[in-house]
Amino acid sequence: MQHRSNHRLVTAPVVTTWASDRDRVKGTFNASNVRAGRVTPIAARPLIPSALDDGRTIPVEALESDLLVQAPLVTQPGFETVSGHRFALVVNGEVVVGSEVVVADPVPAMIDLHIPKSVLDQLDEIVHAIAFQVTAGFGKVARSEETPVLIDRTPAGGTFLPRIIFSERVELLGLPLSYLAKLPDMALPSIVPAYAYISEGDVLDFYVRTRGSDLSIHVGSTPPFVGQGPTETRFVFTWEMLQAIPQNGEIDFYYVVIDRAGNTSVQSPSTPIRVLIKDAPRDIPAPLVAGMGDGLVTEGDIKPHLEISIPQSTPPPKVGDQVALRFADIEMAPIVLTAKDIEQDPMLHVALPYDHVWSALDDGDHPEKKVVCAYDIKRLGIGSPSLEADVVLNLDTPGGKDPVPSTPFHENLAKPVLRGATGSDDNVIDLGDIGKDAVMVVAQAGGDDAFSIRHGDVIHIHLDGDTVGTPHSVSSDAFPLHLPVPSADLKSHAGTAILDMTSTAPSVMAAPTLSPRHHSRS
Repeated sequence: MQHRSNHRLVTAPVVTTWASDRDRVKGTFNASNVRAGRVTPIAARPLIPSALDDGRTIPVEALESDLLVQAPLVTQPGFETVSGHRFALVVNGEVVVGSEVVVADPVPAMIDLHIPKSVLDQLDEIVHAIAFQVTAGFGKVARSEETPVLIDRTPAGGTFLPRIIFSERVELLGLPLSYLAKLPDMALPSIVPAYAYISEGDVLDFYVRTRGSDLSIHVGSTPPFVGQGPTETRFVFTWEMLQAIPQNGEIDFYYVVIDRAGNTSVQSPSTPIRVLIKDAPRDIPAPLVAGMGDGLVTEGDIKPHLEISIPQSTPPPKVGDQVALRFADIEMAPIVLTAKDIEQDPMLHVALPYDHVWSALDDGDHPEKKVVCAYDIKRLGIGSPSLEADVVLNLDTPGGKDPVPSTPFHENLAKPVLRGATGSDDNVIDLGDIGKDAVMVVAQAGGDDAFSIRHGDVIHIHLDGDTVGTPHSVSSDAFPLHLPVPSADLKSHAGTAILDMTSTAPSVMAAPTLSPRHHSRS
């Protein structure tokens, strides 16, 4: 049986060396502290059963009561342990007076000693030296080697931890399922910057919580990255972890740190993320843009507007969700989906105004430009982005931007003039001229000079909608042009005829553009 008396720590000046900022060492951890000639060194060390696997860190919970220290039996000649020997604790080279235990008979396998909690409470947060002292017969004294123990009561991070950092896109626009589905393994990466007192053995526990709720859900853990200089820990919220989020909405992401000693840090500041992953559209196709079948959207495709279709998504959106279309830098007003919209595919046909399409060409742009068309399906203020459609705009057409796109004609193309062989009144073919070839007079296009009729453009002449004469490839800058109209075509359209022309720029595959119609009599 072992006996314990009242405990008192006798303090005295000690030598202190510094192993690191966190591991300050009190004592020198060798038998040289024992005064030669009075105390005999013992080649043994005490054991601390509660110490962690590093052999020296004492868990904080073990500091809440007397700390068990076990001394092995001494086998050194002259000090072999027998009943009646007295064992006492030595802390930082000083005996804890009254800590003696008298060895009972029979002699146990280990001698149990205790550091009282009152003594532990006086120990600084540094590395301390623990030894035991044996008093044998005739007052002979021997002292063991020292076992270092670390007292650590300071949580990682001190009074503040940095927040979790996500990508700028996620923090600003939220985390919809359609975006998450595009990330590798549907996992959300994050970064935790280095914090104060970071060390090996720390564990970061990550939590999610619906904003305004008291329910916190632990989703994962990781050790920190500990290295030289500024460091950061990367943590990936897997799809399995994210599925623990109870509902769509604003979700707080945060963490706490538990260090090797079991100290729990303060909670990090929350990073709020708007999340839409429950019953949300995942596969959202790109919009269908009219005219892209031949690879180009031309001026003819956008009159009187450009039609853009919104396909069905998987799973389908819900009634009340909104579709917000983007074309280049243009954002259309959101369209609220109805039950009828959701039942059909495509769900919507959106008319993008003619002028809006032209505005995608900035001043100084070449008339051919690649732009992106996409849309978001919005719910709870969170946009689920579609795939993108790359649209090649080529609006390089004779006459350029039509001032009145609602008509089928291009008002910047001048009215054609039909002139008979005798040169009498314009747009009048009398009996004397009906048997002779006439000419159609074509003036230069109005509007922006960049879209004038130029070399390589082809002009077609129409009477009552019928193409007449031979298509004329423009090869001269001398305007007006005089294009022949065969007499046979005049005879076949005798009476009141409607004259117009189309001018195309085949080099850019532009659709025909019509001038305003003009009436001619024969």
